[in-house]
Amino acid sequence: MWCACSRRAWAAAAALVVALLAACVGEGPKTGRARAAMRQPPASASPTPIARRWDLACEGRERLLQALAPRTAEEEALARAGVQVLCALCAHRWDLVADFVHPKAGLRFSPDAYLDDGDVWVAASALAGLPRDPAPRVWGVEAGSGRPIVLSFAAYAARYVYDGPYWEQGQAGLDVRRGPGNTVDNHAQVFPGSRVVEFHLPGSVTYGGLDWRSLRLVFMPGAALPEGLPGTWCLVAIVHDAWEP
Repeated sequence: MWCACSRRAWAAAAALVVALLAACVGEGPKTGRARAAMRQPPASASPTPIARRWDLACEGRERLLQALAPRTAEEEALARAGVQVLCALCAHRWDLVADFVHPKAGLRFSPDAYLDDGDVWVAASALAGLPRDPAPRVWGVEAGSGRPIVLSFAAYAARYVYDGPYWEQGQAGLDVRRGPGNTVDNHAQVFPGSRVVEFHLPGSVTYGGLDWRSLRLVFMPGAALPEGLPGTWCLVAIVHDAWEP
């Protein structure tokens, strides 16, 4: 497993990669500082109500809701939020994903289950336009090799967000981790009081099950976030989980 100390060592290397990329694409100091600022939760104006949309033609949502088996009204709301976000991700509708992100807290992206300082934060207001932004960013480090993950937003989303048929074949679960991963899952320490809606794809026989992967959506009660939104569940992190050497 790639340890936290190694991650910190690679953070410095990742920063150097960003600087070199900025020089290659002709970014000035102001742009570089703006990208570096994405490492921290972005500031925003006063929050606005979070929309709840069921306007996408995603057949099969009842199967996923039933699999999540919510036991309370609170869990019912959480399950529906998770399924709606998955539906939006399946349709590549980041504008709808943004509806579930707290306007001030922002959204965190992690390429593995261990959340650390190398993760990227994105403001809810910026999500809709990011798929059209070709600029590369450093999203963390690769498991095993420790090399910086340098990708555009669209390439990162294809590799570390919606990287399989989660909507059609995903095994849904609340607050479970189905994959036999050896990476520490620390979401509860980073986001106290958070809950996870997971969609898991088991590995194939061909690869001995080692090609399993999961899409983990981390939510916080809106009331627990800055300038809270009572009665809502806010998406705070999208986490990719998979077997790591």
